[in-house]
Amino acid sequence: MKTEEIYQRVRQHLIEQETRSENAHECLYRGPNGMKCAVGCLIDDEHYTADLEGLSVVRADKVTYAIAQSIGRSLTIEDVTLLNSLQRFHDNAKPETWHDRLPETYDEWKNT
Repeated sequence: MKTEEIYQRVRQHLIEQETRSENAHECLYRGPNGMKCAVGCLIDDEHYTADLEGLSVVRADKVTYAIAQSIGRSLTIEDVTLLNSLQRFHDNAKPETWHDRLPETYDEWKNT
């Protein structure tokens, strides 16, 4: 899966889900009712463990390893930077703005 494909997969997931994956305290890779965050949707069930929760994609080898195993290749710095942007987007943007703002987030990341 190329970096562009990662973005497309996350975008499709968020637009279809239309809500954050979270509990009362924080956003979650895997939340109630089968919800998944922007990064969590890239982690296959067989590579997900509850100890990933609370870890940032930028600071946790466990998270990047689970994603790499799921997408079938090592992550590049470019991938991790994009995933960090998407993770922050999921955690901070209102779901009703996702459809319009996701392309802006991608363009901002691409132009850095």
